Amino acid sequence: MNETPCPNCERLEARIRELEAQIAALLKRLQELEGRQAKNSHTSNQPPSQDKPWQPKSERQKTGRSSGAQPDHPGTTLKISVHPDHTVHLPVTGHCTCGQVWDDVPVDTQVARQVHDLPAWQLQVTEYRADVKICPGCHHRQRAPFPTHVTAQVQYGPPRVSTGEGIATSTKAQEAGA
Repeated sequence: MNETPCPNCERLEARIRELEAQIAALLKRLQELEGRQAKNSHTSNQPPSQDKPWQPKSERQKTGRSSGAQPDHPGTTLKISVHPDHTVHLPVTGHCTCGQVWDDVPVDTQVARQVHDLPAWQLQVTEYRADVKICPGCHHRQRAPFPTHVTAQVQYGPPRVSTGEGIATSTKAQEAGA
């Protein structure tokens, strides 16, 4: 019995040898790169400045609880002040997308957000009231924009330099009186 190899077998075997050679070359390159990555100033002549930054380990003790507030924690949040110290009216201005001028449209409702600030001696609450208008032509609802620093319904104001503000004011007053 004379077995004649199929015409594709020789081509396939040649392709397999070619791919095996490529795999061997890639494995050699991978080992080279992994070895280069593992080098530091202790294992090669690489300078210490080329070492990766030190990764600190957490010193926190494991308690078995998840991080953050626990399920039995009641939590607290800022409350809306019934009597704000200041109120700032924010009217809707410009035009509706259909072209209606907002100045000619009555206010439908207002949306309020409060900022709690700590001035020198007492908490000041400023309430921003943004007008909400409904276009009589297309019934589009438009709210006046709040200032960019007012992002929540109730929040603390922007941080201030607590002692610097008072010192600068009192120093100027002393200089003026002296």
